Amino acid sequence: MDYFHRKDGALWCEDVPVADLARRFGTPLYVYSRRTFVEHYDKLDRAFADVPHRICYSVKANGNLGVLRALAERGCGADVVSGGELRRALAAGIPADRIVYSGVGKTVPELELAVRAGILAVNVENVEELRVLSDIASAMGRRQGCAFRVNPDVDPHTHDYLTTGRAENKFGIALEDVGHAAELAAALPGVALVGLDFHIGSQILSSGPYQAALRQAREVIEVLRGRGFPIHHLDIGGGLAVRYDHERPMTADEFHDDIAHLVHDLDLEL
Repeated sequence: MDYFHRKDGALWCEDVPVADLARRFGTPLYVYSRRTFVEHYDKLDRAFADVPHRICYSVKANGNLGVLRALAERGCGADVVSGGELRRALAAGIPADRIVYSGVGKTVPELELAVRAGILAVNVENVEELRVLSDIASAMGRRQGCAFRVNPDVDPHTHDYLTTGRAENKFGIALEDVGHAAELAAALPGVALVGLDFHIGSQILSSGPYQAALRQAREVIEVLRGRGFPIHHLDIGGGLAVRYDHERPMTADEFHDDIAHLVHDLDLEL
């Protein structure tokens, strides 16, 4: 649901005629509906009320400070992929312990900023990044929480250019390498393994790919915990699809009903 609609042939945003905004502020003008953002957040939050969870808004979708502040007021966290996005999230009032840093190609200054801010977790893509993060945190006298981005080798049945979780994709740590990465993390002084992360793609219209990835994640969590590595959260990526044309995206309730049974017994935060 969104709150842009036409009344007597004129476009309105919530209870305000867009033409009035254009006259007041000039054009070009970006107009966002606060109510739309907040209600979608609330729907997702309510849907997963029976599961320990943290919703982290993807700042790359829209980094407008007004949008971020509206979500921060609801208790929303942030998923950032750059130093600039991290600064925006913090400036909007999102606490550092609700921020995760995802994405490839993180620079040393960006990782330094993340460690200095004390964010919840850096989602590391490979063991090289793990070593760099440990060196940075150690130099600051800190220990940074991290999560392994695992490649679950799952086809999300979306556009090839939006797929990020198949074995042939360049993203994340292969399943067979996660144990070695965990042992390395335990030996490094500047990092603490706190979770797992996967991002299998965007514009995913059904829950099947998520279910497949979660089953893989469950096996990895069981193995890691059996070897003494605590896993406190599971970061599932891709989100819900949007409607561009005639698509029928999952609702928050449908998403919950299809995947909650796969995480209820894991004793972790989703």
